[in-house]
Amino acid sequence: MERNTGNLYVTQELDREEQAEYRIWAHAVAEGSAGNAEDPMEIIIKVIDQNDNSPVFNQSTYEAEVPEASPKGFEVIQVEATDADEPNNDNSAIRYRIMREEPQGPSPSVFAVHPFTGVITVNAEALDRGKHPQYTLLVEAADFAGEGLAAQAKVLITVSANDDNPPVISQPADAVNPEAPVLLFPQSSGGLKRRKRDWVIPPLSVSENQRGPYPYQLNQVRRTEP
Repeated sequence: MERNTGNLYVTQELDREEQAEYRIWAHAVAEGSAGNAEDPMEIIIKVIDQNDNSPVFNQSTYEAEVPEASPKGFEVIQVEATDADEPNNDNSAIRYRIMREEPQGPSPSVFAVHPFTGVITVNAEALDRGKHPQYTLLVEAADFAGEGLAAQAKVLITVSANDDNPPVISQPADAVNPEAPVLLFPQSSGGLKRRKRDWVIPPLSVSENQRGPYPYQLNQVRRTEP
């Protein structure tokens, strides 16, 4: 601040991303007075944002899978970019678009990206894993509502086979058959000694032509106490 005129100057380059606001206090002193001064006055200086930051993706490369039978509109993956410029401002308003897609089949635009959210969806019918098992997209994020500074990221999308057959759960050797009875016998006393056996396993039975799955559990034998 110039002492005699009160003119206020900037003495160095400012960066809103480092500091968006400055506060200074100044007072006026009457010329020739013996220290007579007015109360200090607060001056607030706000730094105006400029579009000097490009968007930045949170990943340089994204990877995703999409089932071969996915319908049009199926959500595959979401890409995300941020901008260090002032929030809720045109300088940080990001829009997404697909710049390149390889291969281009079965139609020129197999995938689409939502311009505001960055969600990539299937945009074609009948993906064919046999002909096109993988797609490579180049996605751009541009600020100033899509007309400013830009960044790009790669998206690798693999077409996975359809799950035509339901999974078959095989019963492991130690699996428990819910219909098999549990045979309990008392815990023996500590130490090694001969004693009369006070439990007898009853006859076990199983139907012929039992279709499994195998091994098929007949019974479970365990102690009444751990």
